[in-house]
Amino acid sequence: MPSVTDGVLFAAMENKYYRRVAGGTWEGFSQGDTRLHFRMMGLRDIVARGEAVSPVDAAIHRIQETQVVQYAGPLAGHKSGLREVNGVKILVTKDPVFPAPARGVFPVTRALLDNMFEWNSEQCNFLLGWLKYGYESYHYGKHRPGQIVAIAGEKDSGKSFIQGVLFTECFGGRTADPMRYMSGRSDFNSDLAAAEHLMIEDAVASTKLDVRRHFGSVSKQFAVNMKHSIHGKFVNALTLDPRWRVSITLNKEPENICGLPPLDESLEDKLALLLADKKPMPMPVSTLDEKEAFARTIRAEVPALCHWLLGWSPPAGQACPRFGVVAYHHPVMLEALQDQAPEIKLMALIDRCPVFKLAQGRDGLPAWGTDAVRVTAEEVEHALSSDDATRFSATRRYYLYRILNRRSPPALDRGKVWWLPVDLDSDAMHAAAQHLVGKHDFTTFRAAQCQANSPVKTLDHFEVARYGELIEVRADARSFLHNQVRSMVGSLRLVGEGKWTPRDMKHALDAADRTACGPVAPPDGLYLLRVGYSSAEK
Repeated sequence: MPSVTDGVLFAAMENKYYRRVAGGTWEGFSQGDTRLHFRMMGLRDIVARGEAVSPVDAAIHRIQETQVVQYAGPLAGHKSGLREVNGVKILVTKDPVFPAPARGVFPVTRALLDNMFEWNSEQCNFLLGWLKYGYESYHYGKHRPGQIVAIAGEKDSGKSFIQGVLFTECFGGRTADPMRYMSGRSDFNSDLAAAEHLMIEDAVASTKLDVRRHFGSVSKQFAVNMKHSIHGKFVNALTLDPRWRVSITLNKEPENICGLPPLDESLEDKLALLLADKKPMPMPVSTLDEKEAFARTIRAEVPALCHWLLGWSPPAGQACPRFGVVAYHHPVMLEALQDQAPEIKLMALIDRCPVFKLAQGRDGLPAWGTDAVRVTAEEVEHALSSDDATRFSATRRYYLYRILNRRSPPALDRGKVWWLPVDLDSDAMHAAAQHLVGKHDFTTFRAAQCQANSPVKTLDHFEVARYGELIEVRADARSFLHNQVRSMVGSLRLVGEGKWTPRDMKHALDAADRTACGPVAPPDGLYLLRVGYSSAEK
């Protein structure tokens, strides 16, 4: 026969007794309330002659001995009930509520996404793919890794709205802010266990490198790990398996973007960087009532959006087996993030300093494997900090970009080359490069924060050559725009992969539009070979 203790569980860390109540959820009660419950169920709470304890005491003892759970509470992505994780029994106390897919249309949601990210663009396709595979993970109850998504934009561009309304509604409606834990300001994260959508709104961790690196380390764990250490105050840490999706919104100024984690090789596939355009909203949002009506409309369209997402797949070129969709990096955000790398800042100083002289190699350019720079630390410090560093004006700069094009990643050259495992057509890349030689408006290949007075520059030579597994891209000119070389190389990659024709490079140049540029190449692989100087009057 069923016992009155069946279905009652003891959570030792809280000293509470859990049982199902009306509505199907589990609630925790004190021992006094539980004793009353047993008395209401017909158990005696009085010790009879010949008994050591009362039936109620015996029931309490049996529960404490045999019906113990180490965690009791909601758990992101999981239905209520008794489970075992990592060899430990836990109780999920509340079901998540995800939107049920339903046939229909979602015109306002589509208009919003089109305004912000341009429907059918690579950026918008990524976001739709991220939503699709996140929703599928919850809908089908199967874990799938998901990238951290960072969206930058101007005030009132809609970035916080889609984060707080659209993303949260698709992912079940429960949210938490992980900033303190992800930035290292707190060791406790138990408040995150119950929320499917972890959202950081209009905030970044810090511009300090150690904090950003910690942020990046935790981001990698949140993106791919199935199990996480959940730690609350005054209790031991416990390994659980919450299913999280993480989004970040921030203003698009470089100082805000640079609070994101450094985008190193281990993080670049796990962090997506999106840039939202600011356009009129598809519904009026001037008053609080109008904003609430807008939010209600988006929520009402979510079931139709989810139904459409279940039947949609990202384009083949953007699909990947691990995450479902390849992380997208908007060129403007990528530049702002990469420009804060210490090696890039140092390169900017070296570019101005004639004390660095490099050994000669092929074509009169520096040879690899030589001791290129022979100066003392004191000489370097003096050259970079004194007025002598500005006594010469550069008349020509020579850059080299090295691409390692093979299936296996670099070993000794890690961080010194751009590793691209997909076969590249270097001849097509060279043909495309010739469209950029000469005097042009290089706005397309100019960083957003470039301080040059004019985007018009003269590129004297731009060549691509393959040497076995190594592709070398060489460029020289009197001067370059900020990030011009990396921008051009990033676009050449698209040609090499067959995504662009050589003629498309000219179309991108003629567009004089930064958004026409391909993804910017990383700083790995970029070398300032030589700088020509002439004496200048102070």
